[in-house]
Order: sequence, then C-alpha cells, then structure tokens
Amino acid sequence: MFYHIKELQYRAKPSCPDPAYAKKLQEVLGGQYGEISVMMQYLFQGFNCRADEKYRDLLHDVGTEEIGHVEMLATFPRELEKQEVSYDLFNFSRGDESSQGRWARGEAFDGRGEFRYISVPVAFASAPHLKPAPMWLHNTLLPMSKC
Repeated sequence: MFYHIKELQYRAKPSCPDPAYAKKLQEVLGGQYGEISVMMQYLFQGFNCRADEKYRDLLHDVGTEEIGHVEMLATFPRELEKQEVSYDLFNFSRGDESSQGRWARGEAFDGRGEFRYISVPVAFASAPHLKPAPMWLHNTLLPMSKC
C-alpha cells in the first residue's frame, strides 16, 4: 500500500513545448536505467527482502520516493529542482524502521551534505487550483454512439 498526498510538490509550468527535450525526458523516465526501472527494482527488492525489517522498510521508502521522481519528471523542469532536500530521506511508510540506518543521519557519502530522516513529510506547496482538461484530451467522457 502507498500513501499518496494529492498535492503537487512543486508548481511548474513550461513556457512552451520542446519535442527534443521531451524525447530526452522519456529516456530518463522510462529508459533502461530510467526512474521507472529504478522504482520497480527498489519495490521488488523490498517485497522480496528477508533481511532485518529496517532494510525492507528502507527499500520501500526509496521505491516510494522513486514513484515521486517519476511523477516529477513527467511534470517538472530539472533546473528548478529543490536542491535543499537532496539528502533527506522521507518516511512514506508506517513505522520508522528505516530511520535506524546510516542513510538517515550523518554526513553524506559524497561529503557534500548531511543525511536527514523526515518522519512526517509535508508538501512544499499548497494544493493547486487547476482548470479542467479540455474535453478532446478525454474523449472517453463524451457520450458513446449507439450502434
């Protein structure tokens, strides 16, 4: 089970379409080593983990975070990424077993930051107020013709 907050973490609105960039983004999102592959690897490793519970919890937390990356990549320009949270581990699970590992506190392995464990993550923005999508995008909402 996943806990999903129905709010955008960041407000992002590209100024215009860019098909070349979209093609590159598709590779990062769904390519062989893209976010979707990474997400699935972490989640399946967590599902099959027979080690101490803190490791399974960590794998599920990272897999859930990767789901968020997939969502962000689909909607967010990288140059506006919030670097302040690069070393934060957000707990998206019941329990706090993943807070017990080296990844939850102390100096980061690259020496550029400090790991922090965020037990109760909060959204960085308020709920957006979006216009409904145009009807032509959701043609299944149109009445079906009778044969």
